[in-house]
Amino acid sequence: MLYPQRLDAASWEIRTITITITGQNENGLVACSLNTVRLTEATYTALSYVWGDPTVTKPMLVDGQQFQATVNLEAALRNLGKDLVGRPLWVDAICINQQDIAEKNQQVPLMGELYSRATGVVIWLGESDLAVEMLVEGMAQEVPSLHAGVESTSERQHEIGIRKREAMFMAIARRPWWKRIWEAERMGSTSNERAPEVIEWQRTLGIQDSEHYKYGAGSDVITLSVYATVRNDFQKINHVPLSAIVAMGFDRAATVPHDYIYGFLGLMSKHDRTLVDVDYNSSRWELYRAFAENLVASEDEDGTKVFSTLCFAGGEGRPSWVPDYGRQSMLGPQSGMLLTMDKSWQFPPAVWFSDDNAVLMLAGVFLGDITWTRHIQASQDGLLSNISGLANLARRETAASTLSLSRLFTGNNGGRGPLLKNEAESDRWWEHLMDDAFPIKALLSSEAGQESREEMDGLSISSVCSQLAARALLVSAGRSLFVTTNGQIGIGVPRCQPGDVVVYLYGMYAPFVLRPGAGHYTIIGAARIAGLEDVACLERYCTEHRLAEATFRLG
Repeated sequence: MLYPQRLDAASWEIRTITITITGQNENGLVACSLNTVRLTEATYTALSYVWGDPTVTKPMLVDGQQFQATVNLEAALRNLGKDLVGRPLWVDAICINQQDIAEKNQQVPLMGELYSRATGVVIWLGESDLAVEMLVEGMAQEVPSLHAGVESTSERQHEIGIRKREAMFMAIARRPWWKRIWEAERMGSTSNERAPEVIEWQRTLGIQDSEHYKYGAGSDVITLSVYATVRNDFQKINHVPLSAIVAMGFDRAATVPHDYIYGFLGLMSKHDRTLVDVDYNSSRWELYRAFAENLVASEDEDGTKVFSTLCFAGGEGRPSWVPDYGRQSMLGPQSGMLLTMDKSWQFPPAVWFSDDNAVLMLAGVFLGDITWTRHIQASQDGLLSNISGLANLARRETAASTLSLSRLFTGNNGGRGPLLKNEAESDRWWEHLMDDAFPIKALLSSEAGQESREEMDGLSISSVCSQLAARALLVSAGRSLFVTTNGQIGIGVPRCQPGDVVVYLYGMYAPFVLRPGAGHYTIIGAARIAGLEDVACLERYCTEHRLAEATFRLG
């Protein structure tokens, strides 16, 4: 029997393995021995890897018994083993009895400690790739000239160097390891002295250079650089804010749905960890609902901030206010990430639940019924013309013809504030982008369009217009444009339709679109409304129009 007894949680017991043979034995199998030690006394190296398909396995030997390891784990131990023979290793798939739910429940909360106490972390990104090897070899020779910049190389050579660096970065960043839930915790919780040097990778690859956004690799840059941010937060305050933790799960993959929550326990503060009971026997919807309840009822505004950014799809027998944490996206038309305001209003909210916890009740104000919707195209080509045409149609439906829609279509700039200190300048150039008769293309490519301008905080017309267009693509593409009975113009998720209502729920960071139903509303998603993009405007609007408070039953 491989696991004769369960690990003792009270003593912080863990298991480690020691590789004894790497496959050069008579049967060609990797072999290791299993040891039980106390975490507080153990010295070991942790292995970080992607499990892969758990049904596709290769045999290895553990204490002389055959053990079915995933193909990726077997490859990692076979390839890395010669350097790790005789050294204690912690490998989750072997060191935790995966068939014993009670043991998993008590070991998972220790993950943060397991990685922070490790003497080192070895990352297995996968089998060798000839293309990456060639790029790395070439980059080792070219990095000095790349850092020197265009002054010491021709512009063409500089561009070629950037493209090579880009190719190597994307070849690395697109490997499955970067998208796994557990790897975010491992990268964040590993101590500064021993952690994988993400910041050094950024410096060496130059991935913070603006040229990457110029040539279209900006979305891939986020994949790697987010880890450096996580590590900085963790090392400064020994935990990561809850809003950042939930956002780290966006666009990631997990073998077990519970791990979209459990996978970040090691990065949470002590208080936030009390919000999560580890129990793999419970259904994922029970876990997701409990976590959503804690977000909404949290005494910390981080909870409602997270809630305002989530995608709400409903279905599968759960209330609409319980999100599927395994289907969240940082960007895209379903997300509220780029629609939020600078802060919340009327926090903390009063929160009630029905006796069966199926209905969430929140106070707020009714902003208007949706009477008109149009779909904004999802593709980049012709997007600005599409937005311009739809905005003109929406204005004909309302009395808001003079209101600038710049802040509506370009979002919250990721919480960094307005693009320019003088927002009137941003509005002016947005209107030029929306005007098909204005010779914007000729201006942007001209000398006048390229020169820095004091009234634009030292930016050029070309730079400002490019950033406005890029934001419109991120924020608006694929969403719904809508008009309400109160003459408001807004954008929301694609599912918005006439008959839906727009409300502000106290304590949230964005208005919400709700759909009336039998005895309750269904959450459709977050929204952004022209003229109500920040809390001061929202509060003034509610006061001037004497909007009455209501309680919204969300089912």
